Amino acid sequence: PGALRSEPGLEGGETPVELAHPPQRGGRIARPVRAAPRQVVRELPDVGAPAAVLLPSQGFVPGRGVKVNVSFGFQVFDLAADNQGRLLVGGTNFGSTHHIKRVTLSGTPSIATVASSANGLSDIVEGLVVDVDDAIYALTRTGTIHKITEAPLTVTTIFSDPTSQITAGKDLALDVDGTFYVACRESWDFGKLMSVTPFAGS
Repeated sequence: PGALRSEPGLEGGETPVELAHPPQRGGRIARPVRAAPRQVVRELPDVGAPAAVLLPSQGFVPGRGVKVNVSFGFQVFDLAADNQGRLLVGGTNFGSTHHIKRVTLSGTPSIATVASSANGLSDIVEGLVVDVDDAIYALTRTGTIHKITEAPLTVTTIFSDPTSQITAGKDLALDVDGTFYVACRESWDFGKLMSVTPFAGS
């Protein structure tokens, strides 16, 4: 089930189309075939019952997105949203200068630097999370967690992995009681999830 097969009965100009959730009828899968300029639906008998639908179709994608220019060589390693609905991206520029940038999509799209290596980011930003008070927390690849506040801008190191348990930090989460969770990559096909209490240093 789910495999596309050639169908010798297709008419000229028709091409088979596979749907994520094909319509079903009487235990059969209805197979749509795109034709020009019409559509034909054929049935393949005895293919078994399809899997249950987990999510309904969300319809067509409304557009192709918004282009926001970044500096040449900027690599994005994490994406988050702030409390005002703007996007935050974290990454590095050619692995040497590290950035957190804010992307505003409403109105005239724009991108602006929130913090960089010049402000104290110590390594490639791999994880971002925003607290309810608008503080931004950034996890670096070397396992350091920075707290970033704005107006005025401050970058504070709240955890630096003193016992070197984080081989490569890959993502960051924060729960309601202030505990951070760090996803770590240890080696190929192996990783771990660690809870971190930053101000206790553990």
